[in-house]
Amino acid sequence: HKAIMSIYPLKWDFLKQFHRISPIPAFTRTNEIEQKYMKYKNSRGQQIVDDLMRNFDIGSHYLLCSSWFQLIPSQFPYNLSSEIDHWILWFNPNYKNLYCNYDDIEDIIQYYFDNYEPLSRYRDYIYFENSIQNQSIKNIRHIHVFFH
Repeated sequence: HKAIMSIYPLKWDFLKQFHRISPIPAFTRTNEIEQKYMKYKNSRGQQIVDDLMRNFDIGSHYLLCSSWFQLIPSQFPYNLSSEIDHWILWFNPNYKNLYCNYDDIEDIIQYYFDNYEPLSRYRDYIYFENSIQNQSIKNIRHIHVFFH
């Protein structure tokens, strides 16, 4: 898949146009982050999914995790300006009948935005789900969340 390549970090004014809209082409990471990500994917393979599933199993130990979803900082964020933080909202694939539309997702993110103290430093957020052709992990639904 093609990607929006830029040597410059994405700025909030550009990024916010993608609220609830899948960017096509996809965004990219810095070369350094992309190399770390590819090394992680190639060396761990299925273990990435296993690690996420283990977090669902022990969700009560994570403030931003339930048995249905987890909201965590991205280990491999896109190339963003320094005032933007990239998080991922992962959905537990064992709940195949649980469908969350964008309004449900908004409720989940807004709840944590309003009630989770470490997120209180941000003024705003946007989120989107990559189109299937731009998803690098296709077997676990996930939403990209950006706090500003």
